[in-house]
Amino acid sequence: MLIVTSFISVGVAAKPSASTIMSLYESTQNTLATLDDKSAYRIFEGSLVLSELASQESLRFKYRLYQSKTPINRLIVLTPNIEGVTILERRLAHRLAKEGFHVLVPFARAEQFPFDEETSAKIERTFERAMAASLYMIEEIKSAVAFDSEQMGLAGASQGGIRSATLYGLDHRFKAIFIAVAGADLPSLYVETEIDQLVEFREAHMEGMDIVNLNEYEDYLRKTLRLDPFLIIENPRLDGIAMIIAQEDDIVPTSNQWKLWSAIKNAGVHPKTFIKDVTHVTGALMLIRYEGVMIPWFLEKLNTRP
Repeated sequence: MLIVTSFISVGVAAKPSASTIMSLYESTQNTLATLDDKSAYRIFEGSLVLSELASQESLRFKYRLYQSKTPINRLIVLTPNIEGVTILERRLAHRLAKEGFHVLVPFARAEQFPFDEETSAKIERTFERAMAASLYMIEEIKSAVAFDSEQMGLAGASQGGIRSATLYGLDHRFKAIFIAVAGADLPSLYVETEIDQLVEFREAHMEGMDIVNLNEYEDYLRKTLRLDPFLIIENPRLDGIAMIIAQEDDIVPTSNQWKLWSAIKNAGVHPKTFIKDVTHVTGALMLIRYEGVMIPWFLEKLNTRP
């Protein structure tokens, strides 16, 4: 059995929304404890328990909350990459909190997958659960920090960018998003990616389904996966989208990054775009390089000033 944090997504309804996903779960417990107290912000560790109504299973999710001591009453949800919370997320959370934004960092929840005919449904539930957890975390932290829940932002790279793009489409309270190396059309992304964790998962899944051809596997995924970062265009604030594209990426293939970009452009808005001739990891780290652009971007798009 392979333990992964799902990269792909999911399946509740033809046009899922924040409310439809949240309706499948109930928050039963939330705890918040101080982890560190710095000069510009306070860090909390949180633990959220959701009850999945269909299965009655209790699901525990952890998160980190950066409470700015000079707040501008805006929240940024910063979703980690597939490796978890790395120097990238820690640095961005530090900078955003210093600039007055509260920052929520939802942690991924690892799940086990046996490889059989139930695998796709379990992949779907993993992503769905992550979306629900992030949405419930936003509601739960309102008692700890003050922010305008109708003026929130999203950020993340790689898996963090993919999940951020999906959340942007699900919940229209988000008015701005800044992502790096995030792609769409997940069936093709899942087939073409060369990241070790997902190649191993893909091969085991194909073997369990007696599928030997990648084209057949992609067709299979197209029949079973419904949520996709393409949902980003459902948010009416298309002018709030900024993205970094890595031209030499084989983890989130560059072609998939351009598919996401093209969907936004075809919906009527040219996203703010940074094109770099770099590979995946370097492209993700560009979020740090562009901190000086990201901060004023969020200030402008979230209609606030420090």
